[in-house]
Amino acid sequence: MKGNNPLWDEVVEEPAVAPHYTNTNINANANSQTAPTSSSTKPTKQRVRKQKRAIPNGVSKHDAKILRKARTKAHRLEWCFDICGLACGWSVVIGFLPVIGDFFNLWLALRLLRSCESIDGGLPANVRAKMMSHIVVDFFIGITPILGDIAGAIYKANSKNTLILENLLAQRGAANLVKTQRGSELYSDNSIQLV
Repeated sequence: MKGNNPLWDEVVEEPAVAPHYTNTNINANANSQTAPTSSSTKPTKQRVRKQKRAIPNGVSKHDAKILRKARTKAHRLEWCFDICGLACGWSVVIGFLPVIGDFFNLWLALRLLRSCESIDGGLPANVRAKMMSHIVVDFFIGITPILGDIAGAIYKANSKNTLILENLLAQRGAANLVKTQRGSELYSDNSIQLV
């Protein structure tokens, strides 16, 4: 079972249709003329369906496209399959290559950061510094052979950076919604007459 990806999944619980299993009487003699008796049904379980997280409201189409790409890259690098019950991605597989794999993972993380910088208005300096610190910590964790790769699989710097981007875009989207609501209130005011 894959791990719960905070970037990708929202858990939606659905009531499951109760499967009606009948248990036949095991003690019934094969030569007897009586039909097997049925006992109670098994208890029902809730089915869990995963679906992609929604893009925050008020975000421009360009920013929404960048957020979708960042989520996809982070998912592929850190969540796309399981190794011994640990949700991993291509970052772990690449990290097992000595030295070259760590530098390649660094390059992939910097590419993700660069794509995040192309949002409307760019990234603020403090957000960029926080994202860069995640990348640097992940790089130095990954340098340690084998154990560093496992620790990097747990740390998931790209997912953290994508969540930071999502939170930033959610704040900007909320601010955009407030601005548009204020603008619509100004035009809907009856005291303002257009001449």
